[in-house]
Amino acid sequence: MTTYFVTRHSGAVDWARESGMAIDRQLTHLDTAEVKAGDCVIGTLPVHLAAEVCARNATQRF
Repeated sequence: MTTYFVTRHSGAVDWARESGMAIDRQLTHLDTAEVKAGDCVIGTLPVHLAAEVCARNATQRF
């Protein structure tokens, strides 16, 4: 399982690090082709990308 954190904001990256979030990959843009079943995507995504994440049996959190 991979946890992706999708954000372009350096403050969000700092906050996640200071909060102790377990993040495997921090990205500014998500390539949904890389997402596999069981993965977790954290970040605000356009609805079509969120649907692709769910279709791949992964979860998306805001």
